[in-house]
Amino acid sequence: MQTVLFIHNDLTIREQAIQEAVDKWGISPFDCVRPSSDTLSIGIKEIRTFMKRLSLLPQQGTHTAGIISDGERLTMEAQQALLKTLEEPPAHAYIAIGVSNIHAILGTIVSRCECRLLTSTVNNSAAPAPSLDLQAFFALSKGQKIAHLSTLGKTKEDLLPWIDTVITTLRNELVNAKHHANTAHKTAFLHALLETRKYQENNVNILLQLEAAALALP
Repeated sequence: MQTVLFIHNDLTIREQAIQEAVDKWGISPFDCVRPSSDTLSIGIKEIRTFMKRLSLLPQQGTHTAGIISDGERLTMEAQQALLKTLEEPPAHAYIAIGVSNIHAILGTIVSRCECRLLTSTVNNSAAPAPSLDLQAFFALSKGQKIAHLSTLGKTKEDLLPWIDTVITTLRNELVNAKHHANTAHKTAFLHALLETRKYQENNVNILLQLEAAALALP
């Protein structure tokens, strides 16, 4: 099974990307499963029904797709129940989850997913963000780091996708690190980015916060 997390603040873009992935996987619409809910949230009852349907063999192909395009609607209990499926998944199933940002869902779920940060607009085909070479970024001089950050844009809409990508990458690297040596700068930068992410809804200059975090790196 493959589980993919699609990250973008626009639901339409997430749904476009998920549909493209389902088409690439060659899964029939008859073998696509979605949780149903008439309320603002998706609860544990709906997720249990979703997982039960996902465990059934496909009708018109070799694989089934479980789709949750609005993962931020999942209650905490529903996320925990979904995590159990990700830990012991059906062999014939793909799962596609869409969220507005990685903080909208449990970190334990994020760690079990292939994360795709979507960077397109509604009128363009959604695509994963380019790969991020953090080692190269850390190796830049302080001035070069500032110059690099200035190329990302100035608005929250421009900068938050990059921040989410770095947070996800650093989390995975720290979780999988065999030794604690040489991780202090990663830990410090991750902490600074998480602090920056807290202020996304406030009227603050995200770029200046990013620059301050970069200048604090050794």
